[in-house]
Amino acid sequence: MFPYPTYPYLWSPQENPEILTVKVPQEYTHLTDRIYQTLMEERLSWLMWKAMTTEGHHLTEVHQTLSQFLSQTAPTQMPPNLPDSLEDEDDKIQWCQDWAQTLVQGNEIVLMALNTADLTIPTLTPDSSLYSNGLDLHNSITLHTWLDTVKP
Repeated sequence: MFPYPTYPYLWSPQENPEILTVKVPQEYTHLTDRIYQTLMEERLSWLMWKAMTTEGHHLTEVHQTLSQFLSQTAPTQMPPNLPDSLEDEDDKIQWCQDWAQTLVQGNEIVLMALNTADLTIPTLTPDSSLYSNGLDLHNSITLHTWLDTVKP
């Protein structure tokens, strides 16, 4: 099982919430760039895991999709290697984390999208009227939708 955090708060902007929304630990009422990037890496790792486990895509198919996105948005950037074992869960988790880090820390298109986030808005608590809709949107977005939305 993928270790996606069950953070109780949500950060969801009005602009581009489908790609910018992240789950947030309770101790953060506002986000810094670095914290936001780390939370986005967690979300992207989870989206990759979800593509393989609940959406039925094989790891090599997800790798091909991500590699294609990378070749279109950052042709000189190298993709992470496929894991040695396509069946080992720990290798798959590490592969998801490597890809998320590659996209968030090294892809200018993704960074530009993330930089549009207004981190001054507060996080949403479960008792907020906007929380339920934000969480539903967060959970309904697929990896393919996220990638297609980020692309210029």
